Amino acid sequence: MTTYPTPQPKVALITGATGGIGMAFSHQLAAQGYTLVAVSNQYDLLESMAGDFANRYGVEVLTICIDLSRKEAAGEIFEQCKEWNVKPEVLINNAGIFFFEQFQSLPLRRIDTMMELHMNTPTRLCRLFGAQMADAGRGYILNISSICAWMPNPGLHLYAATKEYVRMMSEGVRYDLMPYGVKVTALCPGGVDTGLYNFPPKLVRRLVRWGIFTTPDRLALRGLKAMFRGRRRVIPGAINRLFIFLVGCVPTSLRLRIVSRFYNH
Repeated sequence: MTTYPTPQPKVALITGATGGIGMAFSHQLAAQGYTLVAVSNQYDLLESMAGDFANRYGVEVLTICIDLSRKEAAGEIFEQCKEWNVKPEVLINNAGIFFFEQFQSLPLRRIDTMMELHMNTPTRLCRLFGAQMADAGRGYILNISSICAWMPNPGLHLYAATKEYVRMMSEGVRYDLMPYGVKVTALCPGGVDTGLYNFPPKLVRRLVRWGIFTTPDRLALRGLKAMFRGRRRVIPGAINRLFIFLVGCVPTSLRLRIVSRFYNH
């Protein structure tokens, strides 16, 4: 069991820490000297990450292998940190899933998984660790939303709805915690080059070059800068900000027809 004398080292807790955006956050915070609490459901990757980061950055990685779609997950993570006598000053709710599927074909279990993973577990983690941060008078929370939060999407309806919840929850909780020195930020990216979309590599490189996609490293850097500056929300990329503005100018019925046609194609 790992315990720390007072004062504690800087600690950051990251969900979905073993791949993609979560791994980018982990590298950048470790480079800043943070001890990491890495949360994932991939045991082998967590163990490999702990050894690699100790050698590369000289920081400790405390690992929690857990299914974040379980109702009990947030409480178990909080209790494990208490057992370690670890109080994170940074919480990054990054873990998530993504899929295209028509609503009538969605298995109920998959619906439950996404809602627990994107909404309930992050909310509980914000509540538990946010209160702890408020008691300490300092802390940072970064919740990962999406530009989909501004638009209902056939095939992505559940994803878009849960990410809208994340954005609105973050912006509301921000004002409750702000008087106690805790800063809450919603990061709302567009496409990220994580291999999630199964696009041809040449197309992905073009999308990154045009600013439509971004890389995990760039996104993590933007998100951390915004979080430490205490920004309410960050939407990386001028094209993405323009997209959100244009979406607001188009009637919802027309937007849905356009996106539905693209999805079916």
